[in-house]
Amino acid sequence: MKKRKIPEFKSEGQEQQFWATADSTKYLDWSSAKRAKLVRLKPTLKMPKRTRSTK
Repeated sequence: MKKRKIPEFKSEGQEQQFWATADSTKYLDWSSAKRAKLVRLKPTLKMPKRTRSTK
């Protein structure tokens, strides 16, 4: 199956909106994906810890 071309975006916001609704399997061949290692991340890039709500 031929994959669609990923459109060009004018802003990061446009790209976020696109990927929030688009099916990535129509644009990317995940069967050839490789696992990535993210090393030396800055502490500012870490995701905030999630808090559990108590009942």
